[in-house]
Amino acid sequence: MLRENLKIRMVQTDLVWENPLANKVKVTSILERVPRQTDLVLFPEAFLSGFSMNGAHLNDFVLSWSEAKDMMLEWSARFGFYIGASVFVRENGKNFNRFVVSGPGGEIIGFYDKRHLFTHAGEHRIFSPGNERTVIRLKGWNLMLQVCYDLRFPVWARNRYFREDAVYEYDVLVYVANWPAVRRRAYMRLLPSRAIENQSYVLWVNRTGKDGNGMEYAGDSRVISPEGESLASLGDDRDGCLDFVLDPGPLYQVRARMPLGPDWDDFEVKNSL
Repeated sequence: MLRENLKIRMVQTDLVWENPLANKVKVTSILERVPRQTDLVLFPEAFLSGFSMNGAHLNDFVLSWSEAKDMMLEWSARFGFYIGASVFVRENGKNFNRFVVSGPGGEIIGFYDKRHLFTHAGEHRIFSPGNERTVIRLKGWNLMLQVCYDLRFPVWARNRYFREDAVYEYDVLVYVANWPAVRRRAYMRLLPSRAIENQSYVLWVNRTGKDGNGMEYAGDSRVISPEGESLASLGDDRDGCLDFVLDPGPLYQVRARMPLGPDWDDFEVKNSL
């Protein structure tokens, strides 16, 4: 299936701390203003609560998986496009930081449980790590789902080339994040690296504002080309929406001009967590 132009809206916004109800109202208001021709709307990590590791109030901002699915599907059906974001969910007695993508046809087209939990903030005490990579297909594109801290672990995000069929595993790396401004230098360097080494687009959707722990966020939501160039950005510390059309042309050109895939090492990621 040929890739079609993919119209994406990336939402960079502040989040109401540990308050799913207030964030749902905010998200609904934002969705009401999305152009109808949009294919996919992306929100930051933990978009219903902010990145809270407050175990004492866990029941206030962790949804059951059934509740989270119903919420995402209701929005997609109501507004008519795909929606992606990370939400804290509970399933089978475990908590997950889950990146969910819902579709307007009443289906969850994919979800990914964050593998690399941020131990510095105690995320590993509240949540269980995922152990499977997730690639979803949308309008002919293959999108790899990742969450925030995963950006620091290139092996987990490494693209694959299937020699028998002469195809790449994915075309776009999608990161939703709550990455603080104090460590801004890191993601600004890592994002183009992930694009270059994987010959893929990279989408970065980060929050703004200050959270309940006093941590400030700079946003910097952006689109990175397969050659590591920033194609569009919302800049730092500004709420807003970034509209971008992913064109398959540059992706084809990069891979045809410098076909790295056939020379990549074969590998297998073992579940050591």
